[in-house]
Amino acid sequence: MPLFPKKPKYTIVKIARKRGDIPSDLWTKCEDCRELIYNKKLDEALRVCPKCNFHFNLNAVDRVRLTVDESSFKEMDPCMESLDPLSFEGPKTYKDKIKKDQELTNLKDAVITGEAAIDGKKIILGVTDSRL
Repeated sequence: MPLFPKKPKYTIVKIARKRGDIPSDLWTKCEDCRELIYNKKLDEALRVCPKCNFHFNLNAVDRVRLTVDESSFKEMDPCMESLDPLSFEGPKTYKDKIKKDQELTNLKDAVITGEAAIDGKKIILGVTDSRL
């Protein structure tokens, strides 16, 4: 055994990671065929898997972003919120349901309305968020 053993030129550092972890900001795994898809490519395909044609759910903000010309959307009535004029009571009050849904979606209402352009043509649109 040599008195001074050779030191390696480099060190391999292994990062402990659970198998199947995917950085969510870069890649998405198709829910149907399990294919890994680069998020930019998935957006270019309008959130449809290029391998199996699985359609991913879109929230209202993503649908607007993917549909209209970049930076053309101007929201109308961004402060509009649902009210409870009937004071609805049930297992859970309507106000509680609205509050929970707002926290879940980060939207004040289930619809986003605004002015935008598609291929340079001015439009008015309303997009619902049906995640709930």
